[in-house]
Amino acid sequence: MHEDFLRRLTAALYRVTDRLEDREPLKWTLRESALELERMYFQNPEFLSLKREEERSRRMIMLVREVVHLLELVSSLSYVSRINFDVLLREYARFEGFLFQKEETPPMLEGASEDGLQEFTFRQRKIIEFLAPLRNSSVSELVKCFDGQISEKTLQRDLNDLIVRGKVRADGERRWRKYSLVDK
Repeated sequence: MHEDFLRRLTAALYRVTDRLEDREPLKWTLRESALELERMYFQNPEFLSLKREEERSRRMIMLVREVVHLLELVSSLSYVSRINFDVLLREYARFEGFLFQKEETPPMLEGASEDGLQEFTFRQRKIIEFLAPLRNSSVSELVKCFDGQISEKTLQRDLNDLIVRGKVRADGERRWRKYSLVDK
């Protein structure tokens, strides 16, 4: 992950939370959590996986989840445009995926491997692997492959990113929506 990714993400969070009133405690809590996450990451920018510095890794993942939770809370209160929050939520989920990577190398942004899976987060690769032999899986079916470790909302964000990137197709409306790999 590029070193300035988290810095840009924190700056974007600041711009979005600028629209919140100064007396709103969520504004300051979000900013403090984002800054703490950035500080922890840049204390050791060579941080690559959960295998090293496990305590700090867990704290960073907790901070990412806290930021995501607070962003969801603020967006539900409709203080700011939903699209701004969707972008922040997607990028924090992407960063969390980076923290969960099993490999000992940082993720590539553009297709670095022959099968093109290197450019996806750990969760996204797992989704692709789950969908490969199947056709038309629902979110509830997909969430089972993660043994309850992620929420349906997090899974939907990953699926939306895969749809935007042209890897997954969604058919149907809302609760009846089914996902499958795009035929190439």
